[in-house]
Amino acid sequence: MKHLILHFHLFKNGGTSLDAILKSQFPGSWVTKEFDGLAAKRAAQLKDWLLANQDATVFSSHTAWMPVPQIPGVNIIPLVFVRHPIDRIASAYSFERKLNNPSNYGAQLAQRVDFRQYVLERLADKADRQCRNFQTRRLSDAVISQAPERERALRAVQTLPFVGVVESYERSMRLLEVVLQPHFPWFRAQVVRANQSDGREKSLDARLAQVRAALGDEVYDTLMGENADDLAVHAAAWQQLDARILPSSDERSDPADDAPALSLPAPAGTLFRQLLEQVLERNPGANKKLVAKVARDTLESLREALASAELGRSRYAPLGVFTVAERAGKPGTVSEAAKHRQITLQLTDTERP
Repeated sequence: MKHLILHFHLFKNGGTSLDAILKSQFPGSWVTKEFDGLAAKRAAQLKDWLLANQDATVFSSHTAWMPVPQIPGVNIIPLVFVRHPIDRIASAYSFERKLNNPSNYGAQLAQRVDFRQYVLERLADKADRQCRNFQTRRLSDAVISQAPERERALRAVQTLPFVGVVESYERSMRLLEVVLQPHFPWFRAQVVRANQSDGREKSLDARLAQVRAALGDEVYDTLMGENADDLAVHAAAWQQLDARILPSSDERSDPADDAPALSLPAPAGTLFRQLLEQVLERNPGANKKLVAKVARDTLESLREALASAELGRSRYAPLGVFTVAERAGKPGTVSEAAKHRQITLQLTDTERP
């Protein structure tokens, strides 16, 4: 069985950095091409391209269209990244402002108007998906069915072997190794930072605050609403990544931004973040004994933190699942960032006589 890697390089989703890794790991076997025409035509062109390049192993394209081609005797491994849609749109505008391509509509528009007007004009064209659920549209064709676009895109996140998350790039690279090493045992995903925008804020929250300030509340809220499906896809991809790959304590974010930080009261916040990084039940293949050990090692200090946070003092079982509990009428302290990542922490009260 021949194995090929197919990178669906979605615009401004960390793909340039991924391509740099793939080119370094597959020297002389990485090729790229762009396609024109409707989705069905592009899908056919994609299959022809794969068949025509027998010596290549890695294929990358911004404009290749799903579904993944089916070729007898060939295992095609699709790779795709998703990103917070509002941050992606802001990055696209910044990139197009500097793009020297007179035939590119986005570049022409970005160089003519400010960011607010750029968003308004792109949203005014109902056929333009650049600022309206762009990622949902691209992922939805991975699933052939009559289901709504959003449902198909969410299904693609669940079924594609690799859907990386730009906001957790290094962990996505660990997932990439899990996916590729069974077929390419020597593969190592060394993080490469390419095509970054200078002067951007480090955290996602800070960048989104900048976008809101640039657009104004009304346009920002409209843009969020127009990208509700992309937000759902992004959250689902992050949930999948959390389920498959444990965050490391020194995880830093990708070429594009930092993961949302937990905003819990100190000192509980620090300890909860450590717990978030260590809870292994989010990885279905985790070693259960290791889960119990991690729990036992953290519970003593966690109890002290809970007392300091006025959540009450109790004994807690070293279970593999943790959820912030409500005790003595005190609400749990899972932050909005944690909810965004769809991670649940549970501290199960097991107080006994």
